[in-house]
Amino acid sequence: MGRPRKWIVDYDAVEKLAHIQATQEEIAYMLGVTPDLFSHRKMVDPKLREALDRGSVGGKISLRRAMFRSLEEGNVTMMIWLSKQLFHYSDNPKGSVEKSGLDEIREALRQK
Repeated sequence: MGRPRKWIVDYDAVEKLAHIQATQEEIAYMLGVTPDLFSHRKMVDPKLREALDRGSVGGKISLRRAMFRSLEEGNVTMMIWLSKQLFHYSDNPKGSVEKSGLDEIREALRQK
């Protein structure tokens, strides 16, 4: 039996891939290891977990920053989308939804 293979990982590459929201499976393949090995190593290597977390959070912050920059530049589509995501606005407010035929049938059955 030979020596176990050495785990060599480029933490900077992991962080950059996580920054663009690459999946852990994609990161594993880019590192040349199986997703199972990557998953196992993630559990025992705190530096790997830290690189993944730092990259992922950094990517989300960058995206959010770009979204708000687009909003500030007057992008109406972004304004609508963010208002739905952040404030739970809807195209169909609950008080103004028209009844469908199915709703009318349900209501008629309840009255019987």
